[in-house]
Amino acid sequence: MASGGGGRGGRVLVVPTASAPEGDEVFWRWGSKGLSHYRKLGLETAVVELKVREDAFRPEVVAEVAGASLIFFSGGNPAYLARTLRETPFWAAVGAAVGDGCALAGSSAGIAYLGIVTFDPAAAANGRPPEELWVPGLGWFRGLFGPHWDAVERWRPGAHAMMLAAVPQDCAFLGIDEDTAVVGDGAHWEVRGRGTATVQPAGADPFVVNAGDRFDLTLRSSLL
Repeated sequence: MASGGGGRGGRVLVVPTASAPEGDEVFWRWGSKGLSHYRKLGLETAVVELKVREDAFRPEVVAEVAGASLIFFSGGNPAYLARTLRETPFWAAVGAAVGDGCALAGSSAGIAYLGIVTFDPAAAANGRPPEELWVPGLGWFRGLFGPHWDAVERWRPGAHAMMLAAVPQDCAFLGIDEDTAVVGDGAHWEVRGRGTATVQPAGADPFVVNAGDRFDLTLRSSLL
């Protein structure tokens, strides 16, 4: 998923923070994938070494955001990502950059943390009860996200119903299939890739959007 303003020149930042609890090897694996992908597109790219919450307060880490054209957040644990970034100078800098035209993008956990609530896979792995699997997200978008939407039911039977039940009444839901992207400006979106997007506006029935088609869903009007 990606959103933002009209774009601006500058380098791409890859932020693998969500994978940091899995160790340095996984963190840098995500970082290397990002570097390889964007460099193949001819773009200047850098990995942001933000692994723990304290890093998000370090001036040299915050300063990396300046002049970025796109900031990409990797997969991992979305609950950890939200806890690490909430109310930090780094996240404030990201918000200011997006407001100035920088694009915000992510994959898996790098999408899920942006909603009102997000899933904590570490809690699920430890056998915590269902009510403890959902924690506050960053609330950047007024909704809840379901990455890997075409796969989660295979991984965890009943996951679709559980996730949809977690959506607050006044919020929207956006499920994104694997190998699929949803690109937009906070209200107007286009589906790209091999799969579909499942869209449930607040208080309305869900509908499916195929790749190549567009839909309207106001999740963050301040990006318009």
